[in-house]
Amino acid sequence: MKCIECGCDIDNTYEIFCGQFIRLLRCPKCGKVADKYIEYDNVLVFLDMLLQKRPVYRHLLFNHDESINGFFIKLFFGSLLLESYIRQMTTLTPSIYSFIWNGIQIVIEDIFFLAMFIIPFSFYKRISFKDSCNLVAQSYLIGSLGKVFLCLVLMWTNSLPIYLFSITMANLTFIACMSVVFEISTWKMLIIGFVIGIIYTIITSQFFPLTPLTYYIKNKRLLDLLIGDLYTF
Repeated sequence: MKCIECGCDIDNTYEIFCGQFIRLLRCPKCGKVADKYIEYDNVLVFLDMLLQKRPVYRHLLFNHDESINGFFIKLFFGSLLLESYIRQMTTLTPSIYSFIWNGIQIVIEDIFFLAMFIIPFSFYKRISFKDSCNLVAQSYLIGSLGKVFLCLVLMWTNSLPIYLFSITMANLTFIACMSVVFEISTWKMLIIGFVIGIIYTIITSQFFPLTPLTYYIKNKRLLDLLIGDLYTF
């Protein structure tokens, strides 16, 4: 466990007294409440995630209840199905096979994207490959919460900006988590993520032209990113 304010390792974030009441403990290093989010409602936690506050990511990464992992896994698969359906709209001849291929394509892209973080992370933190995979994968699952905005794509006609906004929020959440894991500033992690993102986009645009973003890059129609329609390629 860690203090969400300073990142110091602690033994516990609260103690139980009288058998049913909890009392939040203070960090021995900074003197602040070690984890205030224990008493927060999930809605408030979600709002702080949207505001990209570092303490909330320390809470989710290091102090969370194990049951929340199931929620993020379900959220990931839900966003996977939704994004597969959205990409289905970019297919000239939609079918169940193209829908399945879109899902496989997204999984391959995600694995490749995570590998670009896992490998340098293993060397930087000098931890085992398994531990680095767990932390990076957990950060990515938390980032899936940003993809809830994909639901809006089904409601708007000119939906590509909404799609890009959702993917951007997911990536920003992932970057914020990684900055906590790497224990570096968010700005430095943002620069690292931007460089990795460019490399990732260039590579995937050569192999996965059906991706809405890489489609426009591959066809040199960057000006259409904000005015184009996702449904009419």
